[in-house]
Amino acid sequence: MAPEIPYLTEITPEYINYIKNLDGYYDFIAPQYYNQGAFGIGFEPEDTSDGVYWVNYRQDDDSKKYEFLYHFTKELIANPHGKAAVKIPANKLVIGLPSNNSAAATGFVKTPQDVYRVFKDLEKEGMPLRGVMTWSINWDEGENVSHQGFNGQFRKDYTDLIYGENAIVTPDEDTTAPSVPTHLHGEATASSIHLTWTASTDDNAAGVHHYEIYRNNVKISDAPSHEYTDVNLQENVEYHYTVKAVDAANNISAASDVLSIKTEKAPAHDAQAPTIPTQLVATQVAQNSVTLTWKASTDNVKVLGYEIFRNGKLAFNVKEIRVEDKNLQPDTTYHYQISATDISGNKSGLSEMLSVTTKEKSDDNGGAHPAYKEGTHYQAGDIVTAADGNAYQCKPSPYTPWCSGVAWAYAPSTGSAWQQAWDKK
Repeated sequence: MAPEIPYLTEITPEYINYIKNLDGYYDFIAPQYYNQGAFGIGFEPEDTSDGVYWVNYRQDDDSKKYEFLYHFTKELIANPHGKAAVKIPANKLVIGLPSNNSAAATGFVKTPQDVYRVFKDLEKEGMPLRGVMTWSINWDEGENVSHQGFNGQFRKDYTDLIYGENAIVTPDEDTTAPSVPTHLHGEATASSIHLTWTASTDDNAAGVHHYEIYRNNVKISDAPSHEYTDVNLQENVEYHYTVKAVDAANNISAASDVLSIKTEKAPAHDAQAPTIPTQLVATQVAQNSVTLTWKASTDNVKVLGYEIFRNGKLAFNVKEIRVEDKNLQPDTTYHYQISATDISGNKSGLSEMLSVTTKEKSDDNGGAHPAYKEGTHYQAGDIVTAADGNAYQCKPSPYTPWCSGVAWAYAPSTGSAWQQAWDKK
């Protein structure tokens, strides 16, 4: 499996169900660390004595390539900053890189030593990686548009990582289960129970991989951290919960003590509003559309849905925590806020305002849509006018990154593999 890295994060967790359902079956996962433009990882550093309170490492920033590879890879393994939607054990994690600049729009590592440093540093921390992989090896033996051969340079650059003095060390088999989760606690509403517990520990540096949640002796879900909210429950009913910890080697702890907790009875008159939605972000921004996501609200009874306000006016009502706002103007700033509504009609306050500027309109070929331009970071749903004068739409995930690929391969209507990226309108 080679998922695109943005879809392994909490903001866009598109692959979470695939990976969780294949846990124990897959041999390795090779996330695609390329074709993601300015995507990166940002967090508050542990040491802020120098006055820096936020750092951000982008996939397309060659000057910080080591930092990006190191921190994003560690996030997938141990999730120290809570950015990853799912953990991947170090011994099953393969870094996927393009073999050269022609193989992907962005992501090529100009300094291979950056990759060697990532492997060495994570190994020192007890998280030795499975390996490195390229898409695809035939590019390494090919040539660029000027017919200059690549001459297997990727293979030469990373041979020592696999076979030389810096060869990847296979860790000893881990047979020790994590400690048992303790202090299981719950807070109930009429339709949900929020569980928390004291995190387990493990003898491996990667720590606990995830927790298994059991309701009435039946497993209901996995949780990446030491909290979980069980929703859509019946009012005034007692439920019994236990939690088990699972490490990267799939060793499972004994079950926690049983927590018995009863949901509240729905009030005859509900006057309590839901909590205000938080973490409003724009996950995709195009010339004519914006995709928004946010963290779900909670309620003493049940959240019914959300109202989305654009520039102070109600624009949408949705039930999910995601919405795509279409038919917008290019190069225009829009201001968004979200409010939650419960089944009794109570409304939360408005979220913090998010301002988003749509992309500029490109030069066109006389068509109704901007002209395709190599090097542009296209999003799913973007429509362009190709050299043949027809309109083409960028395909949804997992095909979206190819829209930003090299023109000779992915330019609509003329690229050798354009059908992988675009749909003709």
